[in-house]
Amino acid sequence: MGARDSEQWDSMAQVGPAVGLPPEIAFIPVGVVAQTTLARAARAAATSEVSAERALLAEGHLSVDRYYRLLATHLGLPFAETPLRPAPNADLVSVMATGILPLAPNRRGWRWLAAPSGTVLRTFLERAASQAGGTVAITSPDRLEALIRQDRRSGVAQLASHGLADWNGSLSAKGGLTLRQIVWGASMAVALCGAAWIAPAACLDLLALLFSLAFLLAVAVRLAATAASPEPASRDQVDRIPDHDLPLYSIVVPLYREAPEVRRLTAALSRLDYPRSKLDILLMIEADDRSTLAALERLDLPACYRIVMAPDGRPRTKPRALNVALQFARGRFLVVYDAEDEPEPNQLRVALAGFRASPDVACLQARLAIDNIADSWLTRMFALEYAALFHVVNPGLAALGLPIPLGGTSNHFRADVLRRVNGWDAWNVTEDIDLGIRLARLGHRVATIPSNTFEEAPHRLDAWLAQRRRWQKGWMVTLATHSRAPLRTWEELGLWGGLAAWGMLFGTIASCLLGPFCASVVALRFWSGDLLHPRTHADVAWSTLSCFLVATGIVSAVWPILRGLRRRGLIRLCPWLLALPIFLLLLSLAAWQALFEVGGRPYFWAKTEHGQAKRRLGIAGRRSGGG
Repeated sequence: MGARDSEQWDSMAQVGPAVGLPPEIAFIPVGVVAQTTLARAARAAATSEVSAERALLAEGHLSVDRYYRLLATHLGLPFAETPLRPAPNADLVSVMATGILPLAPNRRGWRWLAAPSGTVLRTFLERAASQAGGTVAITSPDRLEALIRQDRRSGVAQLASHGLADWNGSLSAKGGLTLRQIVWGASMAVALCGAAWIAPAACLDLLALLFSLAFLLAVAVRLAATAASPEPASRDQVDRIPDHDLPLYSIVVPLYREAPEVRRLTAALSRLDYPRSKLDILLMIEADDRSTLAALERLDLPACYRIVMAPDGRPRTKPRALNVALQFARGRFLVVYDAEDEPEPNQLRVALAGFRASPDVACLQARLAIDNIADSWLTRMFALEYAALFHVVNPGLAALGLPIPLGGTSNHFRADVLRRVNGWDAWNVTEDIDLGIRLARLGHRVATIPSNTFEEAPHRLDAWLAQRRRWQKGWMVTLATHSRAPLRTWEELGLWGGLAAWGMLFGTIASCLLGPFCASVVALRFWSGDLLHPRTHADVAWSTLSCFLVATGIVSAVWPILRGLRRRGLIRLCPWLLALPIFLLLLSLAAWQALFEVGGRPYFWAKTEHGQAKRRLGIAGRRSGGG
């Protein structure tokens, strides 16, 4: 800054505080923030019914640190910059609510560290400062929270990693198979080996029958969901909630090695149609991810953003980072996004309308949509798959009141319910699917909303296989976790919920592992003529069952895809249905890789690299594609 600029700044800084403004911002010299800006913040605060300083800081007109330094100067109190220790008996719930932290004895004689906001700040301005008597120091909320996280890092890490397992070990994947499951599995293996030795043909027939039943159950669930899937409501039918009636909404974005994506991410979040003063955005990073931290710090983010560093610990997974965020999230509602996500601007309002319309709903799943469709044939197949799952099958499951396997992003939660079920399982690499089943087991309903989140699909085979290997491994782990006490799981889910859950979990895994082999057998029997010209009654039964499985399998695969493509306006992708057999073979390859990995590295998180798309659609492209 040059001498002339410095003199101009000094003269501006000498201008006194503005008058006629809320006390939370009235003390700010108009030379620091223009009076018109302060007035706009006051009007925005009145419209949204938030405190004036929150409205001002949320728009980035003044840094949080600068604001609290000015507050300290105005109150005649010191601004704390040196590290301090909280009192051992500090109630963190109270501290997070009030912004006032009792301190351990220190050489400065401070007894309290304060980062007040809202009504607490107004009270502070009215009378608390005059009673401080040199025992209170001011700091910023970010510094206060960082101090708490650092002091209680072992407790934060313990709760993030083991909270669910400590609360109810049977619901967590930690520890793997139980002794009962191992004994039962070993007994079944011995029995099958014995049966295969004595009567190999009969044993093979029994295994084929069991697989057929599992496959039929999965097919039945998918067909029922497709038939029940309602036509999506028009976005124009969603009533707009007034800004003053909107609650604080937490947005959690776990980041790891995402430096190239943070600018796109923050641009996407800035387009959300929601008052910034009512957003609580937590950007989660790992302690060793310096590149992402540096990229975020270069953005000069407004006060609605918080960069939260997860303490070191095992396992190094996305759900563990989410559990750290849950401990510090301030909103009544919470949504999870990934680094590459671009939610539709009105998604938070659509979700709130859904929660208000259904008070018994604990979670709302938005629709995920691939927008780098043209990158490769894999991304086109991904688009077909997501169109079926998120635009047809999941809404159908919700309409039937059945458990929904959540997607890994764009899950909107009631924060209090999420805390009651102890958040995510840090030991499950498909924490989304597990949480969907667990919510259903604990009596909470999950539904869907007609709002899209656009995201990037891997376009290279190696990246796609790594992602699918992790997903398949997670499905296997989720099946094992919820099979520890199968009768209890069935009782909690109910008859139809239990059938749907087992059909989705066991049926999907069995289909991926064994489907190509069974299809090959059917194809060989057709080629030899045995399928259409059975010789015995048993052959007639098997031929009939085989034809029925093939027919229903094709219908259950194609029908929801066609409905989903129509809803997304992507009917032009129909010719790619011809590539479905190759896609299913690749799914089987990923499933077998996952089966071997689940024994050696069940908690290993194969990270999907983002920012690799060749071309992502713009808003105009999405509109023309139906989105």
